[in-house]
Amino acid sequence: MRPDEARNRAAIGAIGSLASDGLLTVFAFMFTPYLENRAGIRRILVVGNAMFSLGLGLAAASTRYWQVVLTQGLIGGIGSGLVQMPLIMLVPEYFSNRPGKAMGAVTCAGSLGGLTYTPLIQLMLENIGTRKTLGVLCATNAAVLAIATTFAQGPRKFAKRSTCRVPWPRFKEPIFLLAVLMTLFNALSISTPLQYGPDFSQSLGFSTTTAATLLAIHIGIGSFSRMLIGHFGDKIGYMNTLILGMAVTSLATWTFWLEAALNQIAWPWCVFIACHGSAGTVYSTLFTSLSVQLFGNENYIAVSGILGCARGIGYVAGSPLAGLILGEAQDHDKSSKDFKAMIIWTACLLSGCTVCLVVIQRIEARKRYRKWKVSYAREAQPLERAVESK
Repeated sequence: MRPDEARNRAAIGAIGSLASDGLLTVFAFMFTPYLENRAGIRRILVVGNAMFSLGLGLAAASTRYWQVVLTQGLIGGIGSGLVQMPLIMLVPEYFSNRPGKAMGAVTCAGSLGGLTYTPLIQLMLENIGTRKTLGVLCATNAAVLAIATTFAQGPRKFAKRSTCRVPWPRFKEPIFLLAVLMTLFNALSISTPLQYGPDFSQSLGFSTTTAATLLAIHIGIGSFSRMLIGHFGDKIGYMNTLILGMAVTSLATWTFWLEAALNQIAWPWCVFIACHGSAGTVYSTLFTSLSVQLFGNENYIAVSGILGCARGIGYVAGSPLAGLILGEAQDHDKSSKDFKAMIIWTACLLSGCTVCLVVIQRIEARKRYRKWKVSYAREAQPLERAVESK
């Protein structure tokens, strides 16, 4: 492969990242609940499918980088957000008995799709070129999303349901603010081990092939663990499973990843990959179901737009911030000790995410205790009056 061709593919890959997890998708996430109330979910999916497929198709015909930014980045990014958000929001409502397992299956399928897409896209790029690869992706996504649009159902009807906006008093509630903060912390930190994992593996002495294999194992463990996480969420509670998963991820970062970096040994890094791969997907699997419990079906869709916005901002800013902390170490032969500051930054974010979850659980426990106390007092009053009359 020529150097200029490699640079072209790298630039197009960066623009694809902008389309999938960029600010334009964040914009679509924020306003999808409002559009759903105005236009209906089926129309949103039709428009999103058309924009996403059109963006890929026009990108295949582009001859300049700015044209790819406007097509795949702008049009495809907004279309991607309009397609993702409504479909994700529907799962907990139509599988209310086992929402954890349902979300586990959905996120597992999405992760496996990305895992299989990557080598296939690389194979197509090497054999048929960039333009034809984008054309194939355009046709494939258009067909798949057309099927999803045809069979997608609208949200269920609930009394006093708000899909337009989050009520202003909600922004003053500690649980809501902590949920937004926790979502932001998680998104800022969760992709850093995947983004910089191959470089760290090579700093420990692994070859490029072995580093890529470890990354594939990392993603594969995360894909298959989602079903198990959903099962535990339905059994022991979504909040308990979230706290356990985030605590495991945080402790593994503080101990195994940091130990591997400071002492330049490989086995803690392999243990970290197993821990992070199995527990790191707990948020994306369960927080949608937990949101229904925390905020109720009446405000769930509107709140999901704000949380999706915070999540998208975290995804956009996470890798650049980690790279900024890593600094000039990424421009020369890196030692594992060069990753120390970035690892501590990631561990602090994960710890903050765990603390937010624990505080939310405590607040919810106090609310339940107060409700129980009030209901108990109301039930006890008639009995006391009856005893006094006797």
